Amino acid sequence: MLSSSYGDLAQYTFLRIRNSDLKSTVQTLGQELTTGRTTNVTERLGGDFTYLAGIEHTLSQLDSYQVAATEVTVLALTAQSAMEKVQDNVQSLRDNILTLSSTLSAEDATSLAEDARLQLENSISALNSTVGGRSIFGGTATQTAALAGADVMMAALVTEISGAVTADDVITAVDDWFNDPAGFATISYSGSSTPLAAVDVGTHDEVELDVMATDEAFKQTLKSFALAALTVEPGVTLSDQATFDLIRRTGEELFTANDGIISRRSDLGFMEERIENARTRNEAEITSLSITKNEMLEADPYETYSKLEEAQNQLESLYVVTQKSFELTLLRYIS
Repeated sequence: MLSSSYGDLAQYTFLRIRNSDLKSTVQTLGQELTTGRTTNVTERLGGDFTYLAGIEHTLSQLDSYQVAATEVTVLALTAQSAMEKVQDNVQSLRDNILTLSSTLSAEDATSLAEDARLQLENSISALNSTVGGRSIFGGTATQTAALAGADVMMAALVTEISGAVTADDVITAVDDWFNDPAGFATISYSGSSTPLAAVDVGTHDEVELDVMATDEAFKQTLKSFALAALTVEPGVTLSDQATFDLIRRTGEELFTANDGIISRRSDLGFMEERIENARTRNEAEITSLSITKNEMLEADPYETYSKLEEAQNQLESLYVVTQKSFELTLLRYIS
């Protein structure tokens, strides 16, 4: 009697374990058939994960490059937009001066000088553009505005041209202030002298967003606006002739400023193209490596289906055997 009971218990335990194993197999094979991915990576790769690890490392690195490329693209687009605004300001005042320069009156000169002051303020605002709270034209000093306000610049220039009589005197004094390290670079510029570090956007691609408010193109622009604006600045007394000369010279200076901005925008456009090319190459490599990785880990659908069907049949057979077994046990118990 004891031997018979032990045999029933062993049989029950075997059937329960076998049932659990088959259910687990069916579930695993069903998952592989649904996802197309093997659940036993070790067996599929023969225990060698070197190549797979290399692919995953490269994919991770490429993803980082794509994130960096996206971030620097946003910075470049914002910088391009800011420079476009500055260029529009330059062209607007330049064209207005050209239109009136031959018949310039005192009233015209005052209007153009006031326009120059407005364009100076607008251009400083554009060069103080930020992305996500980060200053673009201040080099590594991304937490502060690149330039102080127009009032700060004009106050310093009024002092600088004190005693100037002719247009040439004013221009020389203004040039000196913008070129003096203790002038524009210290009083108006609030950023860093160090440009932003180069950014890796691909395996062999790096770009550097090095446009700063101290760039000669921007200094030329601000200086041009300031020359005309000084003629109506409180504390400045110039003859009508000196005023007219400064307004006309401003128009000439703005031609140079416009050329400089075009050149910087062209440089930035070339960098944007390099970024986009790098993004395209990265995307192609990501696609290629992802396909290779999937092929390494994919489960053969025909083989998987065949094994699933076999496991299901075994499970159904086990149910039948279990049912018969319990019927025989019950019959033996009551007989």
